[in-house]
Amino acid sequence: RPSRGSSPRCGATRQPGPTGRRAAMEAAASDAPPSDDPGAAPRSPGKAASPAPAPSALHWPELDLNTEPLQGARWAAAPRDRLRALIVTQISAFARRPYLADEAGAVASLAAGLEHSLADDFCWSLCFLPAFVLRLCREGFLPICSEIAGGSGLYVLLPKLHAQRCVLDLDALRVQRSTRRRARAYTLTLNHAFRAVAEGCVEQHGENWLYPPMRGALWALFEARGERRGGPWPLTVAASVELWDAEGNLVAGELGCINGACYTSFTGFHRVPNTGVLQLAATGRLLQAAGMALWDLGQDFPYKRQLGARLVPRVEFLERLRGARDTRTELHARLAEGEPGLGPLNALEVIMGRLDGGPGPGAGDSGPASPMAGGGGARA
Repeated sequence: RPSRGSSPRCGATRQPGPTGRRAAMEAAASDAPPSDDPGAAPRSPGKAASPAPAPSALHWPELDLNTEPLQGARWAAAPRDRLRALIVTQISAFARRPYLADEAGAVASLAAGLEHSLADDFCWSLCFLPAFVLRLCREGFLPICSEIAGGSGLYVLLPKLHAQRCVLDLDALRVQRSTRRRARAYTLTLNHAFRAVAEGCVEQHGENWLYPPMRGALWALFEARGERRGGPWPLTVAASVELWDAEGNLVAGELGCINGACYTSFTGFHRVPNTGVLQLAATGRLLQAAGMALWDLGQDFPYKRQLGARLVPRVEFLERLRGARDTRTELHARLAEGEPGLGPLNALEVIMGRLDGGPGPGAGDSGPASPMAGGGGARA
């Protein structure tokens, strides 16, 4: 399954190649004091980037909403304004994109009509403060992280507002018969294995946009989620969806954001053929049963169209998001009760809507019965 929200290549034509650009940028910042961050060792100019770390070796910064993850060791102590000037000088594409310095800058840009004036899909920022990332999610951006010049350890945030957003009205969700036939052998959970899902995404796609600063920010948002944690905008929370086989193996999953009555999928993975589609179908039915109105799927792919998704212009998407993000659903109520997550739930029962013990609708019926009565403790 293609990665949702996959990172773009952020270089510009007629600029030095990655090795040359990295050497030039490191030379320009060479008088910056060294960092004592033990989590990232500096690279020599011109050295090829190492492969993505094995999932078990991923570094997870431990942060709260108001603690910002560090850049790589070579850049951690450099002033942000200096890094911004360096990036703009070396990569012309960044000079053309709106720069969002922080939360206030993002709010001001939106108030000034950013959704109408944005020339392509991307803004950019050097701020990875979890509270800022949360605000971006609330405002409809996909928070993508990219590494400048591959292997440099210098990361930028690329808040993405697609000119055409792929969305699914949940009453239009379609589930294929072949998917239903496979579903009985699998179990669905919500918020039981956030880190394991992220590691599965890195295993399948490489670090891609899940670089250390983004992992740290998303983990902080997940840890601070929900009304019972007292975070800002309690209806906007990071989430993970997990699909397990009968032996308890995690075979598919995704990271996303619950934003009132809108759910945004960030990225996903699968380890067994067809389990990615199954996880998506069960997730859609779960969202539908919880009273969610809109499923934001980000970038357009054919498999999303097969579920019933369609493209809508940026302005229309943001209007719908703003109308949904302050709606409290059954899902919020359940997750605010102190439960560690939702499930385990049989995937077929989720898809067919029989979780309340009733007969459930027939195949192809819209709107399953509520699965909120289904429960169970967190998976070990």
